[in-house]
Amino acid sequence: HQNAEGDALGALCALSGGKYREYRNVLYTLEDQKKGASVTDEERTAKAKEIGLDVAEFTSCLTGARYQKALEREIDEGNKLGLEGTPSVYLNNKIMNYRGPDEFFKILDAATAVK
Repeated sequence: HQNAEGDALGALCALSGGKYREYRNVLYTLEDQKKGASVTDEERTAKAKEIGLDVAEFTSCLTGARYQKALEREIDEGNKLGLEGTPSVYLNNKIMNYRGPDEFFKILDAATAVK
């Protein structure tokens, strides 16, 4: 989605600040509030401040190139594997296609059943 790369960079910056989970939670809430509209770096930074991250460090990380190359490698790898979103799960070298937790666990149970 249009916010994926910026959100991923923000999450990596929050991880380096020791607050990945907290940031993830406030970012998901922000994404829900925006209903698919663009999230700005200013909004990401406001969320970082809300959870107690160092704003100057977060901003420098978000707008700098600290994680850009790593993110580009991961995007390239995902594209080569045919991934279309998060989460993407592989089982026995095949991507799992499922419509929810019940179907996910049904497929997983079938694949791991003792024969």
